[in-house]
Amino acid sequence: MALAGLKHTLGVDIGGTKVAAVVCDPNGRVVLRDRESTFVGGHRDPGLAISFDVASRLYEKAKSGGLEIDGVGVGVPEYVTADGVLSSNEVMEWTTQPSELFAPLGRVTVESDVRCGAIAEARVGAGRGLNSFMYVTVGTGLSSTFVINGETWAGQRGEAIAFGEVPVDGLVASDSANLESYSSGAGMAVRYREATGIDPASAVAILADQGDPIAHEITTSSALALGRALSLIACVLDPGAFVLGGGLGTSSGLWWKKLGEVYLACSMSRSNPPRLIRATLGEDSGAVGAAITAFRARGVRPVRGEIQGKQ
Repeated sequence: MALAGLKHTLGVDIGGTKVAAVVCDPNGRVVLRDRESTFVGGHRDPGLAISFDVASRLYEKAKSGGLEIDGVGVGVPEYVTADGVLSSNEVMEWTTQPSELFAPLGRVTVESDVRCGAIAEARVGAGRGLNSFMYVTVGTGLSSTFVINGETWAGQRGEAIAFGEVPVDGLVASDSANLESYSSGAGMAVRYREATGIDPASAVAILADQGDPIAHEITTSSALALGRALSLIACVLDPGAFVLGGGLGTSSGLWWKKLGEVYLACSMSRSNPPRLIRATLGEDSGAVGAAITAFRARGVRPVRGEIQGKQ
């Protein structure tokens, strides 16, 4: 049940090719949503103009519907420091810090997109009831964060999200790359194009499920590299589970089957290895998590799926 007097927040999830925005109530439920492609003319939303327009549009829709927005959370695919400052410029074509750009919409909280997704899954998704889990999102890119007692571990510099930078060398024979360029959706597409000279008509994992032999090999090797990497993380952190998000992470075809097989084979020395669990919030996870971070900035924290006021 929502607490009396609490308003709604706006969550914005900025990706490499799209932006998703939601309005959430104090229990983390989505009451409004919008999304739009941001990849236009070969550029990724220069200046975050499209992202801001989508957020502004949803903000005005909420207001016209009688909802009060008290805080904006923005999730970004960059490194973010503890005080919400972007410290990298690798994915987004940003020119103004999001904390300044989105300020006209209210008080802004900025966080890494993968930590937003993990926060959402911890509060209202697949991570509920888990004391710890490693959240790994595998979609266009590949990233991760460790969650313990409902809190994400950002690291000293906010950079503890770079699982995709783990070298593939040694995980897959004779290949020299990192996990993101090898196992992510975008990385698999590049590998398919290099092997065939053809841009894949759809996701490579889908082509594999349809019987494409080149896609099958790429999909299998993608799952092989990631499964072995997850088994190494299990040795170091021993999380309660792995929660996988993103399009590939929540898929159900060949890629997921092979991932599970490789991971279990590499974990045979462990009597009870951490489970692989699909995230449950789908495309909403990052935006919902961003909205929750806006509540958290007000001293309002969700506990086992419900947001409770800080005493």
